Amino acid sequence: MSGKTGLRVTGGEHRGRALSTPAGELLLRPMRSQVRQALFNSLAPWVPDATVLDLFAGSGCLGIEALSRGASRAVFVERAKPCLAATRANLRALGLDERGEVRAHDLNRGLSALVSAGPYDLVLVHPPFELMGEERPGRDPQALDVASLLEELATREGLLAADARVAIETPRGWFGAGAFRALEVARSKDYGSTTLLVLAAAEARS
Repeated sequence: MSGKTGLRVTGGEHRGRALSTPAGELLLRPMRSQVRQALFNSLAPWVPDATVLDLFAGSGCLGIEALSRGASRAVFVERAKPCLAATRANLRALGLDERGEVRAHDLNRGLSALVSAGPYDLVLVHPPFELMGEERPGRDPQALDVASLLEELATREGLLAADARVAIETPRGWFGAGAFRALEVARSKDYGSTTLLVLAAAEARS
């Protein structure tokens, strides 16, 4: 694992604490601190005592941010072993082991395996941009259909709690109007080349 990287918790009990990231050639792009802080400021009503699901967790910075700001527990989902190790090390360093569960899981296989730890009040989705894309010739065989993943999240029983929120960062303008059937956009804001979306189940949006 790498040493100091400049990645730090931006708020809550562990504000300012450094986080480790895995060494090696990985598709790892932590959310920028400015965007992370804006995200969690907008999600403030949903974080305290929340059960959080951190998908494509990387080094765990989003789920750890939620725990630092008062979430009850978080489930971190990743498939890369170096990332899993980095998340466990970060939780251990911050004394958050008992509130964080790290799961090795390939999200290409869907979300059914995650129902047992739900329902989730807050879902944080930060896919590697390099693996996002529509079906096309020459596409990376590991590419992810993120829109379908989000639809499953909204429609599979036992995953989302009532009034849950789903936050995702994408390349700017990636999802157009009507991209989701079971989710509605509660908030959308561009930050340079990326867009931050906060989504709610259609019937739960207030």
